[in-house]
Amino acid sequence: MPALRDGTRPERRTCGLNSLRNIALVLLAPVLVAACRDDPQAALLEGAWVCTSDAPDYALTRQVSYAPDGTLSGRTGVESTDAEAAVAMQFAISGTWAVTNGTLSEKLETHRLMRFAREGKNIPLSELPTGFITEVESTLAGQAAQYQIVTISAEKLVLSAVAEDLKATCEKEEEGK
Repeated sequence: MPALRDGTRPERRTCGLNSLRNIALVLLAPVLVAACRDDPQAALLEGAWVCTSDAPDYALTRQVSYAPDGTLSGRTGVESTDAEAAVAMQFAISGTWAVTNGTLSEKLETHRLMRFAREGKNIPLSELPTGFITEVESTLAGQAAQYQIVTISAEKLVLSAVAEDLKATCEKEEEGK
């Protein structure tokens, strides 16, 4: 770079290229992190799954999508198996996930109540007692769970809950559904 009349050299201008490079790195960081996951099971887990499980007092169905950026979303249906108080609820869920050493960790940020039924009859959410929806959603929000990955392939997933006696069997959902 040529010197100025006073003998000093002008500052080198990068036309914002350093800033653009930094912005690109920030935008690509989630992709780079996903590509460098420690556990090879994480890549198999990515995508949409349909899961079922039977606990001692309720049945659970779940449609969940695990995104490469570590987020999850889907729907969960819970149905009591108690004949005296048959209740069914369906929630929209969202949160984050990670796989480490064969363990799937989930943190569900939101559980939005979408459907409520008692004794097989849908009850409009507007007819539920005041505060019921808020109480249920806030109780479930922020839940964390860990599952040991028992089996995983491109089509099948079997999970065993670490904290309770619950096993879930999942099948990969076909793309486009």
